[in-house]
Amino acid sequence: MKVSICMCTYQGEDYLQQQLQSILEQSKKPDEVVICDDGSTDSTITIINNFIEENNLKDSWKLYCNSENIGFVTNFYSACRLCSGDIIFFADQDDIWYPDKVEEMCKVFEEVPEAKVVCCKFGIIDAENKKIKSVTNPVRSKETGKVRNLSVKDLFFKCEWPSMVLAFSSEWYLSWESISDSTEIPNDYLFCAKASEENGFYQLDKELALHRIHDNNTGKEEYKLFKILNKQRKIEEINEYLRILDAFKNEKIFNCDNSVEELEAKKAIMQSRKKVLESGKISSVIKNWMKNRKSIRTKTFLCDLWIIKQKLKQ
Repeated sequence: MKVSICMCTYQGEDYLQQQLQSILEQSKKPDEVVICDDGSTDSTITIINNFIEENNLKDSWKLYCNSENIGFVTNFYSACRLCSGDIIFFADQDDIWYPDKVEEMCKVFEEVPEAKVVCCKFGIIDAENKKIKSVTNPVRSKETGKVRNLSVKDLFFKCEWPSMVLAFSSEWYLSWESISDSTEIPNDYLFCAKASEENGFYQLDKELALHRIHDNNTGKEEYKLFKILNKQRKIEEINEYLRILDAFKNEKIFNCDNSVEELEAKKAIMQSRKKVLESGKISSVIKNWMKNRKSIRTKTFLCDLWIIKQKLKQ
């Protein structure tokens, strides 16, 4: 299988060098690395060009620079179309990959022919490369090396698969007919959703990357409790998620009735969470969780409860 790595950059000078180095040191070398920069004005482009030159990578690493800023969502889809590999890995500009990430995930594609998208487990680090323990942490890997299929229901119950842990079949991606180039759905949500509906989304129980959370994350991620457990911030996050769910519906991403039902159920859950947070009543949070406890994680319930409790104290 020919392997491509698809990376998008924007103002990434602070952490880019480490990510490029971790890709270079992969035990299974990618056949090509495609990097699309979205109009950086810092030293991002210089760092990339110097890295390619110093490591003699001109034949397999290519940098494309957008003439104008098109946004990270459109930039990723544009970068995908420039890749020629059978398997394409998404890469962010500020994470760190373990040396065997490409090799281990490619094995899954070889062993599971029906796989459309494969993901791995990951850890979280801060700006200083220190591992973070936070309520935002994904489910930890048990390092079993086992592979399990993920459903649409799994996806909507706890969406914890950022693009940097994903690899996908280009043949499958190129077969899409109904997805517009102007989609408003971020690539990680869309690829996971499409693959899970087609019973082709698989997770490898092995930590193979470190996801960096810092002040300038594109997704505005956070791990500090005083920022996470903030009512206004949480409502804004819910509004953004609802916008994405609406895009799924408006763009008619799902084809199966069961998937559409899961989408509508998730939208209703998010709307109910927003309503109880806006109410500011602890009793409303508890009632909502009791009613929907099969669809709302205990961790989520406790966070919402804490947000209201802290607001009442203020």
